[in-house]
Amino acid sequence: MRKFTLFAASLFTAIGAMAAGPTPVLTFENPDVSQGPVELTSEQAATLLSCDGAITVIAEVTLTNNTDAMVFGGITDYTYSGTQTAQTNIIGLGTGPANGQYRYRVHVGTNGSYFYTKSKALTSGATTLHYVLKGSEAVFYYADGTYDTQSLTGHPTSNIFSDGYKGENSKFYIGGVKYNTSSVYAPFSSAGTISSISFYDGEYTPAAFTSDATEEEKAEALALFDDVKGKVGYPVDSVFAAYEEAVNNATSTGEITEAIAAVYNSTEINLPEDGKAYTFTFVDLQGEKHYINYNGTALELIKLEDGATIPYTAMFRTHLNEDGTTYSVMTYNRKYVQYPNVGAPLDAASDRTKITFDKMHKSGQYVSVENEELFGYARMVATGTNGAVRVFVAAKTSFDNSGGYHFEYRNSKYFTTALMIEEFDAPACGKYYRLKGDTGKYVDALNLVDETNKQMKMSEEAGKGTIFYLDHDMTLLSYATGTPIKDTRHLANANEAGNPWAIFPSTSYEGKYKVMNTTNSNYLHDNNTNGNADRCNSDVADHAATHSWTIEEVEALPVDVSEYGYTTIYAPVALSIPDGINAYTVTVDGERANLEDITGGVIPANTGVVLESKARTVSSYSFAITTAEAFTGTNALSGTIKSANVEAPGFMLNSVNETVGFYKAEETDGSFLGQSHQAYLPLPADADSSTEVFKIYKGDNPVTGIEEITVADRANDGAIYDLQGRRVFKAVKGGIYIINGTKILIK
Repeated sequence: MRKFTLFAASLFTAIGAMAAGPTPVLTFENPDVSQGPVELTSEQAATLLSCDGAITVIAEVTLTNNTDAMVFGGITDYTYSGTQTAQTNIIGLGTGPANGQYRYRVHVGTNGSYFYTKSKALTSGATTLHYVLKGSEAVFYYADGTYDTQSLTGHPTSNIFSDGYKGENSKFYIGGVKYNTSSVYAPFSSAGTISSISFYDGEYTPAAFTSDATEEEKAEALALFDDVKGKVGYPVDSVFAAYEEAVNNATSTGEITEAIAAVYNSTEINLPEDGKAYTFTFVDLQGEKHYINYNGTALELIKLEDGATIPYTAMFRTHLNEDGTTYSVMTYNRKYVQYPNVGAPLDAASDRTKITFDKMHKSGQYVSVENEELFGYARMVATGTNGAVRVFVAAKTSFDNSGGYHFEYRNSKYFTTALMIEEFDAPACGKYYRLKGDTGKYVDALNLVDETNKQMKMSEEAGKGTIFYLDHDMTLLSYATGTPIKDTRHLANANEAGNPWAIFPSTSYEGKYKVMNTTNSNYLHDNNTNGNADRCNSDVADHAATHSWTIEEVEALPVDVSEYGYTTIYAPVALSIPDGINAYTVTVDGERANLEDITGGVIPANTGVVLESKARTVSSYSFAITTAEAFTGTNALSGTIKSANVEAPGFMLNSVNETVGFYKAEETDGSFLGQSHQAYLPLPADADSSTEVFKIYKGDNPVTGIEEITVADRANDGAIYDLQGRRVFKAVKGGIYIINGTKILIK
């Protein structure tokens, strides 16, 4: 298990070496518990029972084995029929074993049940046990400068010094608890010796926890979690921000330990990101790790040996669903993971494939450790066939059909729901890439061997045709053509589907990747003999170099604007608007398509817009890929990144007779062909179905596609024309004229 220890014990005053402070109300030095527990006298018991509020118990003990060790306990006796004695309201403080570790414990209840605290191992030998009992909770202080609080609320006995123990039948023992009239429960003599045990009236905090926090301690605390920030399963940034503020403002060591505990106990964690690839590895109480693998038929668990590499068959992509809370988790070949005991992964999404992730933390009776040892672990939760929520549970090499939280040893098995979620080295879906081969050339969707075959070639220039979008179906979609790669080396036609791709690290060439068609397990091959993008049928040695690819993430999309100065764009990513370009959304009023400015300089993802270029020639612009909030305004435009049929009627941007507008697209069998990364205007619900064009307006002025409208105080020298192209001899205030080839609004 991973450990995060803030301070060495040497930095603290030994917890048992109390600084000047309260005098104990009762102390036992070297009590003889060799023959069983020592019962307190009525006077000693009365002294304890006279304490109000919190009481502190400090014991110096030496542990010798892992037998239960009851240091101090109490019991209320009840007599039945005058002949038998039964015990209820048993409570004790001591140590006990769990998974091979000594631990502090609280023992409460009518049936001898007990509750271990967090997994804080106590080594054999001299140990100081420091308990503070207050109301319905117990606080445990450890020698390494940490502490833990155990709530007793809801149990039959909430406080050993409560009114329930102030009756005449109350009994208190050192070194154990009388369990019945003839034997002893948990005698301490079998587990070690007690050097001393003292009781204080009130809460007494060790000096180490009240001492001033030093700058060195703060610096060490601030660096404690540096290696895990941002990782899946670990707390979100806001938790660490609050932690850093608390540490910086801490005045005592105790406040630092409280801040650390708050991080361990936080449940707000980083979740998997949309489109990225991850591995899921179970960790059990023994520290053994078993990762989830897909063998082509079903999910299986494989033990992760030290130094072993997890294969691509254990790579799972996470796609955030439209509900914003559930994920589709897909195998390397686009199968949808469902709850493991109801069958193999599915070909299509369903309610059973909606998966969520949450923090693995101590909850319920089946978790044997506390949150410190669960730090960084998450659970994976799905829906079973009957609609019940089911948690992925591992029992070593097999899945277990159990729900809830598990981190335990039960029925001769180790059960766990604790998952390490680690990012797999693979390009994320939802991004644009170039594939650079062994020859230093790029796969090019525009440079083809021939138009009929549509086999791609390799190009030296990283042009528009070398950009591919890895979508959430794991297909490689050409940015230039809007069609995907199919059959490893061919480009599909419009409306044709592509095969899913598994892209994973090359084992032979560091920093490079294999690109495999998961439909037939063929690999994309840089054929350096004839310069084609080719395929090879298997991952054989003589092809190792030629199908090991450099994957380059594309940082900007090139966009061409026509000579009339307008075009559209629709992209699944946010784009920064470059200089020289105006971007607009569209609202429709009658047969008018009104342009509305995009503010903030960024086009949000999945937002169709009209682009206006200030140049009046064919121009190319670079739109940097960025991030932005989703568009929330009114926009009549839709769009597609694929070349595929869209339900008619639809209207595409064009300029006809110098009038810019959305013109009705040519239909075939009730649909029209949507263009790659282009926006279109669906017929508005209240529009006349016979409409052929929606003319574009900026304010009250129609866009003619001749030149943009600029503002001037007076006309420039040169010939003056009106918007109908007729020459006039004087520009009138308020009119719009073409002067020296530029539209001018006269003020």
